[in-house]
Amino acid sequence: MSHNYNFQRTADLALKLQEATARVADVESYVLAQVSTGHSRAIVPTARTDVDQMGGLDELIYDVAALLKSTTKSLTRTLRAVARRRNEFVNINSLPEEILRPIFLHASGDNMYHKFSIADTCVPWRNICIAFPGFWTDFEVPHAYDVASRAFTIAEQAGLPLRLKIDWNATPYKVIQLVDARGKLIDGHPGTNSIRSPLHSRCCADFT
Repeated sequence: MSHNYNFQRTADLALKLQEATARVADVESYVLAQVSTGHSRAIVPTARTDVDQMGGLDELIYDVAALLKSTTKSLTRTLRAVARRRNEFVNINSLPEEILRPIFLHASGDNMYHKFSIADTCVPWRNICIAFPGFWTDFEVPHAYDVASRAFTIAEQAGLPLRLKIDWNATPYKVIQLVDARGKLIDGHPGTNSIRSPLHSRCCADFT
């Protein structure tokens, strides 16, 4: 698949971006001038006390914060849309999912941190990984609780038996509880099919 990498911003688009930047700068200059020493009375012209002034400034803080929030949200959506469009021109994204899946699986191995790194690269890769159950069902349990919790949540959604590798000596108890909640702990607990890994203190377990 060939791509045209010579995207050029149009004059209208460049002008829009310049105007937006100028408007933000104008708002900043105006507000700072109003609240600077000697001009703060312009915020609440009828204010008679410092408390009144504080109330007016509180309202201004709220308005500026709301403007910042809405502007940030809008620009974030815009940035993501542009980034997604840009990623369409990356050569690897022209490959079919049938080829990308084994590449992702080989690159990540059983390391959940690597799996999340691949899945979080871009929206197309995330969609491919989420729709690939086998990508999430065979992994070494992460030591970080938030990572382990996210791993189990996605893995369970895959709807396949989980094959886990656990380092009992290094895994925090809180993370082990996550494993225990999804099946009996292995190695000595009845009713669990376990396979001893060649690595010392590592075990593999199948949870169905």
